Amino acid sequence: MQGFQLPQACMTSPPPDFGHPVEPWPRTLPPWHYEVTARDIRRFRQAIGDPGDETLAPPLFCQVMAYRDADLAELPPDGSPLELRADLRDARTVGGASDWLIRRRVRAGERIEVRVTQHGATRKPGRLGPLDLVEVETCFVDAGGALVARERATYLQRAPA
Repeated sequence: MQGFQLPQACMTSPPPDFGHPVEPWPRTLPPWHYEVTARDIRRFRQAIGDPGDETLAPPLFCQVMAYRDADLAELPPDGSPLELRADLRDARTVGGASDWLIRRRVRAGERIEVRVTQHGATRKPGRLGPLDLVEVETCFVDAGGALVARERATYLQRAPA
C-alpha cells in the first residue's frame, strides 16, 4: 500500500498557533479490534434500507468500526470521536471529504483491526474564521494482516467563536 500523499501545503509539524501537540505528524493511534456480528450487519442493513444477507456486510459497513466506544464525558464539547482529536486549539469538528478503497466486504464472525493515522493539518482561512483541515487515514485489516478497506478523510475543525 502506498503512503498517503498530502498536498504540498500540508505541514509536517504544526505551527506554534496550533497549540501543543503530544507528538509530531503523522500520529498513529493505538489500534483496536472489532468483532463483527450478524446483529451489527443486520442493524446496518436496516439503517440503510438494504434487506440483504446478514452474514455479509455492505461495502461501507467498515464506517461502523471507525470509532471506538467512549463515554460521553470523554468526548470533546462538540461530541466528535476521540480518533479525530488532533490536539489543535480548535473545537467543533465536521466531516469533509472521504475517499474509500474497498478490497473486500467483511463477514459476521470476523475480527477486524482498526488502525488510525492522523497525517497532518493545514490551516486555511474560512468565511467565519480559520479552519484546520485534518487528514486522517483509517485502515481495516483482517486477522491474516490483509487490508480489507481504507478510508482517507478530511475533517474540518473551526475555532470556537
